[in-house]
Amino acid sequence: WKHRRGTVAAPADPGRNLRIMRRWVATEEGSKDVRARFYLAQELSDVGELDEALQHYDWHFRRSGWDDERMMGMMRSCAIHLSRNDLPAAEQCAQRLVELRDDWGEGWFALGRCAYVRADQKIAKGDQSWRVDSAKAVRHFNRGLQLQPTNTPLFVDLRERAVAVHEMLNKALSDLGDIDDAVRSAEEGLRSEPANPNLLFNRAHYKRLLDASLAGGYDELIVNALVYNPVEVWNEDLHAFVQAKAAARA
Repeated sequence: WKHRRGTVAAPADPGRNLRIMRRWVATEEGSKDVRARFYLAQELSDVGELDEALQHYDWHFRRSGWDDERMMGMMRSCAIHLSRNDLPAAEQCAQRLVELRDDWGEGWFALGRCAYVRADQKIAKGDQSWRVDSAKAVRHFNRGLQLQPTNTPLFVDLRERAVAVHEMLNKALSDLGDIDDAVRSAEEGLRSEPANPNLLFNRAHYKRLLDASLAGGYDELIVNALVYNPVEVWNEDLHAFVQAKAAARA
């Protein structure tokens, strides 16, 4: 029998990197290390120490000279604020993203997600101004989707563009009465994730609405749209919009 070093894996220590980064940043030299701050924020975020992570992401954003990494940190900050239901802070982060790189879809997706969440919250409270936020969500999502996929050496979640955005976009379009585009959005998401249960269910529902509208005119679709449109001032415009869809399909 021979002793072979390295053949038996040592027990994993999930806190090791965090301890190393904290010790380094606590030194005089490390306190000025911009990239170390980013990695410290990442480690803190991964273990759920979110308040401290947000502080380091903000410090990094203000001092880093690499926009790609600044974008990544601010995207993570936006996600943290959304997970805490702090919409004003999330919206501020999303705005920073589009101001820094308006050619990245991720900033527009972040703005769209904030508007989508705000619209859902208003609907739950009976706030009749929700439609404005849903329209903003659609506009921001589409703006991001019109851009080329982000080119960066850093990790970008490809599922966000391909699926996650469409999980929200199809619903926002449906709420606004644009069932045709809601179907298209759901189908676009299903190209990347064919078994996605939410997209499958929504697409089937929308197609039932469209089948009913073809059989009996667009009255049912108008009613469906207006159920989700409690803002009196928008009713006339919405009728005109749906009737124009009917004429286009005739």
